[in-house]
Amino acid sequence: MQEARTYNVYTSTTVTDGGVSTQGTGDNLNGFIVLVRPAVAATFLMNITSASGTFTCVIQRGIHAPIGDNGLPTTATPKDIQWFDYASFTTTTATGRRILPVVYTSTANDSAVTSTGAMLPNTQLGGPLGTLFRGAHRLSGASPSYTFSVVGEFEF
Repeated sequence: MQEARTYNVYTSTTVTDGGVSTQGTGDNLNGFIVLVRPAVAATFLMNITSASGTFTCVIQRGIHAPIGDNGLPTTATPKDIQWFDYASFTTTTATGRRILPVVYTSTANDSAVTSTGAMLPNTQLGGPLGTLFRGAHRLSGASPSYTFSVVGEFEF
């Protein structure tokens, strides 16, 4: 039996900072999603209600990175999670809704792992979806300002 759950990635947020920003840094558990088990597919919906400048939203995947001397993973705190860009919406300059379907692919991509939110627009890495997700956004242009929200529906 297939099950789906919806989570907020970004709740109604107004951003005016140029460059790249992320949700859920350091010990902030409110800024990222922890799934109880790996998802097999996800659909992300972004709703932009005000727009000025250029905007890109990236979904990042997290991995508990620390490895002990015995080669096994150690217990990691939220600040020990390593984040990398996993999927990105198309860059936009307008209001409206955008949808980003993400599915498991068995094809691995040999690409540089980045956590900068600088992934090319409309891109997805291969491989499993995992259990940890957060959002990153990149603003540019003269006096950029966006109000938006992103939800993710995960299928198990």
